[in-house]
Amino acid sequence: MSFDVLEKLEAKVQVAVDSIELLRMEIDELKEQNSKLNDENGRLVQEQQAWQERLKALLGRIEDVHAE
Repeated sequence: MSFDVLEKLEAKVQVAVDSIELLRMEIDELKEQNSKLNDENGRLVQEQQAWQERLKALLGRIEDVHAE
């Protein structure tokens, strides 16, 4: 194997290692973003449930008034 071929192989390996490092960093960032979005989603689901309960209560009061 010539020295030239070995240098080209080494350069390709280094590019691959650099790419893997960048992808790992991106994965970490996406995991963090996903965690934040999951937290926000949970908060919004709770808020939606609270609004639904309030709406049900109001509709129940309207039905009570109609029944009288």
